[in-house]
Amino acid sequence: MQVEYDLSPFAGNTYTVRPGDSVTRVANRFGITIDELMRANNLTTTTLQIGQVLVIPGGPANNPAPANSVYERVTGTANFVRRVRGALDWLQANDVEAYNRANTYITVIRVSPYRDRATASPLQGGGCLVRALAQPSMPVEMVAALIYHEATHCMQFATVGLLLPKAAEVDAYKQQIAFMERHGFSAET
Repeated sequence: MQVEYDLSPFAGNTYTVRPGDSVTRVANRFGITIDELMRANNLTTTTLQIGQVLVIPGGPANNPAPANSVYERVTGTANFVRRVRGALDWLQANDVEAYNRANTYITVIRVSPYRDRATASPLQGGGCLVRALAQPSMPVEMVAALIYHEATHCMQFATVGLLLPKAAEVDAYKQQIAFMERHGFSAET
């Protein structure tokens, strides 16, 4: 089942929550902070309900984020899309630089055909396909770390070209380990 979301529910200074939305995603879409969105709507939790109408501070002057963000380039089952978008939300909330790498260099994210391996590959004519892991048993932070790893490969393709497989993996794992250390992942993870 492929999932597509309508990205144009903005009307005046309100926004109707759609499937797959989160406080982070809505705030980013309209160029406001999470705190601004929560204050304007007297939210005491970050949980949103589909169909909930939110007030957007600043009204019509706010423009939605470009429709071509990495969020809209995730395809697969509804559960897969939701898990990957949750990981992207985590990246935005915890490491904007890592999110920007994924948003800049990943052309499309699809489910990995492998049970235990994510991959990145250059697309003919440019761009990068990521086949991601987002199993229900994986914490959102781990899905985010894996997306960051594959985004690093996509960045390699775009900036350096094809590297020898071993050199590419060593570089991507070094960056992923540094990412995980920055965010307090356990040594066991």
